[in-house]
Amino acid sequence: MLRSPPSDYHRTNSAPQINDTNDDQSLIGNITIRGEKRRRLSSEQMIDMTSFRTQMQEMLSQMFETFSEKQSLLFDDLHMRINDIDTKLTSVQTSNQEIESKLSTLNEQVSSMQNKLLEIDDEQKSLSDKLIKLDIRLSGVERSYKKTCIEIRNTPKVLNEKKNDLFNMAYNLTKFLGMEHLKDRIRDVHRFPAYKNSSASTINIEFSDTLTKWNILKAAKQYNRENPSAKLNSVHLKINSSQTPLYISESLSQCTKQLYYLTRQFIKTEGYLFCWVINDKVYIREKEGAPHILVKSEEHLQLLKK
Repeated sequence: MLRSPPSDYHRTNSAPQINDTNDDQSLIGNITIRGEKRRRLSSEQMIDMTSFRTQMQEMLSQMFETFSEKQSLLFDDLHMRINDIDTKLTSVQTSNQEIESKLSTLNEQVSSMQNKLLEIDDEQKSLSDKLIKLDIRLSGVERSYKKTCIEIRNTPKVLNEKKNDLFNMAYNLTKFLGMEHLKDRIRDVHRFPAYKNSSASTINIEFSDTLTKWNILKAAKQYNRENPSAKLNSVHLKINSSQTPLYISESLSQCTKQLYYLTRQFIKTEGYLFCWVINDKVYIREKEGAPHILVKSEEHLQLLKK
């Protein structure tokens, strides 16, 4: 069964009406305006341009060559300097190696010398100890000998003096002191060397025992004490010379003589009043009634300083 189309169906025109004004404006907007054409260069201009390009290329080429040459020279110079530095560094390294080798040898020599010095020092200490011990022994021997001896200092010399002359001096001394009976106990007499151009020196008299020694010393001191204006002199020994004072004392060992001299200097500066020697030992006393002090050595004097 056929139906008829709906009544609201709208038909359209095949040629719709379009606004003329809008069409004109859109047409004008869509039109592209073509610019003027680029003018072609003339032949002369082309030649000039080509020449300019050629000149620029040549100039740039020359500049590049000059730059390259300078760079090459710079690189060559730099290379030479680097080679020179390398050579110098090699020389310095060689020198350093030689110096290190010499220093190593020197260190070995120094080490060897140090070892030798240590050995020498040890030997020196050993020798020093031995010398000290030997000196102590010799001092002991000298003191053992000196303990029976006396000294007469400032004794004039006799012309062509002989041993008998010295013994006669000792005999005359014992006789003058009233101890002639002791002359047989004189063991030996000798004279110490005199100072240059001196007409007198010290004679040493050795007795057979210490008792005789002390008796002679005691008698001599007593005589000098009792005769202060006519103390013992060369006339009492019957020496043909002018009256020369004599000084009789205990004979001292060399080390004790040195210590006695230093001690006498010491008491002058430190205020001690007394200094004396007995049995080859040095004593000091600060004042009357004070205890005596045995001076043992030079170092001991330093300890006694106030």
